[in-house]
Amino acid sequence: MGASSTQDARTASSTAVSTDGSTFHSNAALDSQVIFEGFSNFQAMPTQTAEYTNVKIAQNAQLFKDLGITSFELAPQYRSSTDASFLDSVVQNGYAFTDRYDVGYNTPTKYGTVAQLLSAIKALHAQGIQAINDWVPDQIYNLPGEEIVTAERTNSAGIYDQDSAINNTLYDSHTVGGGQYQAMYGGAFLDKIKQLYPDLFKTKQISTGQSMNPNEKITEWSAKYFNGSNIQGRGAWYVLKDWATNKYFSVSSNNSFLPNQLLAGKASTGFVTENDKTTFYSTSGYQAKGTFIQDGNNWYYFDNDGYMVTGANKINGYNYYFLPNGIELRDAYLSDGNKSYYYNKAGRQVADRYYLLADGNWRYFFKDGTMAKGLTQITAVNGETVTQYFDSEGIQVKGKAVIDSSNNIRYFAENTGDMVIDGFGKDSDGSWLYLDHQGVAVTGKQVINGQTLYFNADGRQVKNDFKELADGSWLYLDQNGVAVTGKQVINGQTLYFNADGRQVKDDFKELPDGSWLYLDQNGVAVTGKQTIRGQHLYFKADGIQVKGDAVLEADGKLHYYDPDSGEEWL
Repeated sequence: MGASSTQDARTASSTAVSTDGSTFHSNAALDSQVIFEGFSNFQAMPTQTAEYTNVKIAQNAQLFKDLGITSFELAPQYRSSTDASFLDSVVQNGYAFTDRYDVGYNTPTKYGTVAQLLSAIKALHAQGIQAINDWVPDQIYNLPGEEIVTAERTNSAGIYDQDSAINNTLYDSHTVGGGQYQAMYGGAFLDKIKQLYPDLFKTKQISTGQSMNPNEKITEWSAKYFNGSNIQGRGAWYVLKDWATNKYFSVSSNNSFLPNQLLAGKASTGFVTENDKTTFYSTSGYQAKGTFIQDGNNWYYFDNDGYMVTGANKINGYNYYFLPNGIELRDAYLSDGNKSYYYNKAGRQVADRYYLLADGNWRYFFKDGTMAKGLTQITAVNGETVTQYFDSEGIQVKGKAVIDSSNNIRYFAENTGDMVIDGFGKDSDGSWLYLDHQGVAVTGKQVINGQTLYFNADGRQVKNDFKELADGSWLYLDQNGVAVTGKQVINGQTLYFNADGRQVKDDFKELPDGSWLYLDQNGVAVTGKQTIRGQHLYFKADGIQVKGDAVLEADGKLHYYDPDSGEEWL
């Protein structure tokens, strides 16, 4: 737009302390900042020096300055793992690395050598551009050393995943190592970090409840540093165990555990039924007691006496259900004709929580495990009670209107599924409803926020249409659903509506400029020569009554109309 290439529209950063409790604030200093993010997922591997990203950045630092860029976020500079097990290690974008400190020593990364990285940073700084490092702490990947750890599966919030079969399970984890430069530089900058950011070592970590050890210098990684973030689902069931006893096989001088066959013990295997009771012996020859047993695709449970259970059972604090043949329900629903229950992929009954289905829909199960249906009140962990709706299949309704068991029309918010109260809701077909303070859709004429609106019997707001009221009068609702007032041209006809939105019929109406209309029995402004209430009057093509003027009429003569009454002078 003609601005000089040297123009700088930025404002100075502010050091004022905020006390309103908010983390982010919009202000001139912040809003004038422009961050450029470098990213390289689909950038080809360079074949010559001039093609390396950091070389290009150094060459174009002045251009970035001219473009108004204030901060430059470099792509992650680490040497990628190349095991090709997933995308990041295939495209070598720096998001999956083994040595956190290898940023291009000896041989270049995808972005260049360590010297080229330094040149790029110096070039940016020379132009007053901040350099930002793209670094994801837990993406250390493909460490060469293995160790056996105890693992359980959690969700992104650190809460145990009740659908997971991994629960305090021994796990073969690749969590040992770090590389040449981790050994060289790991902890080398710890004292400086403590000096600059002392509070960093006072904050308690969510995963452990403990603050970081300020004296731990990590020159080689192990599982204790990861808190499970390096598991990646590839080491479960690598450690051999006997499922009948839930003991892991081990060999030691004082506490060995081996298959019975190797100890010359009884070596019965499989199911044994005697006196209508079924027991089970593992392939190692041990009887199953107080444990789950998998046989093919089916699971069973044997109690502490070693007998197979059936029906509903509570085991280790969870509710399970076993068919008459002992097969455990997993990823299955159970109905008694009135109530429905769900048993997840681990066979545990889902209770007192929402459950996300594969198709993205939600169900809710009460504390007793029954699936919610119909209008339902749910108390959240913060103590707030919300009203939601679940259809006949138990699917939560979101962004739709429904008719409840009392024939009331209600609407449930698209994001939360909460019942809307004292507000509008947009139904799945694009129509709108208004819900009163009890969450029931209003009908008929309504005055909401000072506007006259109309809603059909199904709760949907009328737009671009006429509606007849109970007293026989009419409204016209515009494209926003608001009743129009004053003079209007609708479908080519001139009409008039009072301040309350009611259409005027069989009556005169004065316009703001002092002119007059006459609306006939259909509410349409008359035109031409008219005899109304015994008076001879004349109305122009736009419906405006002629007063104090002459009109050349069809008889070829001029006819004059009184300036006050508008009546024709004869």
